[in-house]
Amino acid sequence: MIDIRLALYGSAALALALCGGITNAAAKSHPIAVAYHIDPAHDGTIKMPASFTGPLPMRWMHEFEGMVSYPVIVNGIVFVTVANPVAYGTQLYALNLRTGEVLWQRPINGTYYWSSAAYDKGRLFVVNFDGLVQAFSADNVGTQLWASQMPDEWAFSAPLTAYNGQVFVAGAGDAGELYAVDEATGHVNWKTLVANGAYSSPAIGDGNVYVTYDCNYYRFNVRGILFWYTYLGCGGGGGNTPAYYQNRLYVRDMALNKVVLNADTGAIIGPLASIEPPAFWQDGSGNKYQLDLIDQTLTAIDPDTGTERWSFSGDKTLSSAPIIVNGTAIIGSGFGNLYLLDAATGKQLWSTQLGEPVAPSVRDGLPTTGIAAGLNTLVVPASYRLIAFAGKN
Repeated sequence: MIDIRLALYGSAALALALCGGITNAAAKSHPIAVAYHIDPAHDGTIKMPASFTGPLPMRWMHEFEGMVSYPVIVNGIVFVTVANPVAYGTQLYALNLRTGEVLWQRPINGTYYWSSAAYDKGRLFVVNFDGLVQAFSADNVGTQLWASQMPDEWAFSAPLTAYNGQVFVAGAGDAGELYAVDEATGHVNWKTLVANGAYSSPAIGDGNVYVTYDCNYYRFNVRGILFWYTYLGCGGGGGNTPAYYQNRLYVRDMALNKVVLNADTGAIIGPLASIEPPAFWQDGSGNKYQLDLIDQTLTAIDPDTGTERWSFSGDKTLSSAPIIVNGTAIIGSGFGNLYLLDAATGKQLWSTQLGEPVAPSVRDGLPTTGIAAGLNTLVVPASYRLIAFAGKN
């Protein structure tokens, strides 16, 4: 059963949509990693001047006492959150991108061992499990700029997303809510009820905000107006982060519904097999590639036709969400292997052993993790380790 309700408000809604800010294509001109799965669209792809065909020289490795999150890479700095080894809470670290030196460290107190970070316009934003959002200067000092408690909910497990002056935060507990927070002040500009609020990081696509939970999928504009709501007849259990790519929304919910939606209408237009957020790439000839992780095998398909282009099993324990850098597909395994592949053919270009497993993105009660790249550097979390590899000139 599909119930799609369009909440369009005539010319006023159209005007608000046109004020959505820069598009994802414009954001791609800045080769930095600002959110979970690299960017606010969570599409796992980035273009940089350097080559990433391998072999890649290791710049540095830093070993922490707890499990490491996905990296945010901006301003010559790598930001990660790290689970405390014993007591509840996490630590926010800022490391020099070139040397791995710890520039500063801030405690992020709270329940359990989870927090997440995102960047926009010179500020780094962090949310803990209890829904306390904090802003820090994304520089060598890390000055705290404000702290704001999200109201009404008490269980926050989805990475936040910062975009064009607002931080989008999803929370659960008593119900589920999506919040939009002013980046400059911490003021909650608006909030709205959603089906659950857990695990699904808000995805931004051409100025719209998407969140997806079990059988309940939403599109809002940046002012909080609902554009559509798709309901598949079930609920509960949270969601998974969607990915936005070329006017399509790629949805993996915890009720095992995996679908591709038309981002304009919310209509289902095809199935999705990936257990991790897919990554996308289009080569110079216009050929498109969608990389899905299916049963520990990386599979490339044409997103328009569903035709399989190639598959790669590696050591048969592939585990991380794939990313694509300049046409090179990158993925890690449970045995600690890192693989670089030609995204067009699946040919292995290079691999290296990291010494620790590369985990799936979601680990209950621990920081959400994932490989990222930015500023001509590949940064890989492997359990307690964070490893940086330099691109080649």
